[in-house]
Amino acid sequence: MNSISSWEKVQGFFRYYTLDNDKAQIMPFGKIGPFPTVEQMEEAADKIAAAFPGAAIVAHTCCLASDLTSEDELASAHTQSLERLRLMTGLPQ
Repeated sequence: MNSISSWEKVQGFFRYYTLDNDKAQIMPFGKIGPFPTVEQMEEAADKIAAAFPGAAIVAHTCCLASDLTSEDELASAHTQSLERLRLMTGLPQ
């Protein structure tokens, strides 16, 4: 998974995707996220499922007003989540 991506902006909101467990949802960027595309989120979910069979994973489509965040903040949070994913699963990015 590559951490360099563009973030979709829709009518003043950034759209992104997150993953959480079924017990607690963490906002605004989820337990693992944000992801700029559904495909990147699904790839991360597959890695979690491979490392933790039977884990209940909840996917979210989220939007955050562009005056509350920036592409740089989203990219930084995304890079951090990729590192958490790598450490959590023990799998390469």
